Amino acid sequence: MFKRLVIAVLISGLFVACGPSGGKMTLGAEKQKEYANELKEKGLYPQAVAEFKKLQEQGNLTKKENANISYLIGKIYMENMNDYANALAEFIKVKIVLPESDLSQQINTGMVECFERLGKTLDAQREMEKYSTLNKKNQIAKGTVVAKIRNRNITKEDLDSEIRKLPSYMQEAYKEDFKKVEFLRQYIATELMYDSAKRRNFENDKDIIERAFQAKKGLMVQKLLEEEIRSKVNITESDLKNYYEAHKKEYIEKDKDKKEKQKTYEEARESVGQACVQEKQQEIYQVLINQLLKAEKVTIYEEVFKPAK
Repeated sequence: MFKRLVIAVLISGLFVACGPSGGKMTLGAEKQKEYANELKEKGLYPQAVAEFKKLQEQGNLTKKENANISYLIGKIYMENMNDYANALAEFIKVKIVLPESDLSQQINTGMVECFERLGKTLDAQREMEKYSTLNKKNQIAKGTVVAKIRNRNITKEDLDSEIRKLPSYMQEAYKEDFKKVEFLRQYIATELMYDSAKRRNFENDKDIIERAFQAKKGLMVQKLLEEEIRSKVNITESDLKNYYEAHKKEYIEKDKDKKEKQKTYEEARESVGQACVQEKQQEIYQVLINQLLKAEKVTIYEEVFKPAK
């Protein structure tokens, strides 16, 4: 959805000069504008639309002011009344009245969302392609084309690049060409659904924004830990031997006759190395947390969680 700030700015600055001679707005028109805005704020959306349209019918607005009102009306229809047909009509009016409007990007996005909500997916795709073409030149994909989504080429290099982004164990599953075709189909399906989600303006969905933020925060914390731990983990052969001696009981195995046998250091070295590194990582993590708690003067009130006596 579009930001409410845009509406507020438009409403507050819409009528600085709207008389036939470019002078300031008359008191009657100003009060009518305030009245229309107040109706909108009170949730009386049909009445607000009617008052905004009266302002347009006066015939003393500039093209820009007229277009801005149509944009506001369109947003009321779309965001507050779920009337996507009338919203679309208002957005189209803006493009006719003022093709070079400063709100072109918002208008195009609004039109795409309205088409999508009305079930006109093909029209939504065409509209998106139309203004995408105006904003940037089509990039010509290099290499062998293995698929095409309208005017976008997907090359073998693109496909291989996407596969390389997978974990190594998953990359192995797509070595064969017939498996790559399977991946390609999945990739295209994801791209199509992603495009559809963008047309519905899910990029501004509050829940998605919050989830994306939490995912980003988690990745940043993981990156910090990796760098801190990697720079401080320095395991020597002496450390491994000391760890082995301190945890010898953990490296006892039973033979086929169920007799216990102590593994030698050499036999257990790989397992010892992994366990020693994990222990060292945990120590570094705890030191880092304690340093941060102290530096930020954190106080935890544990008594709050204790049951009342």
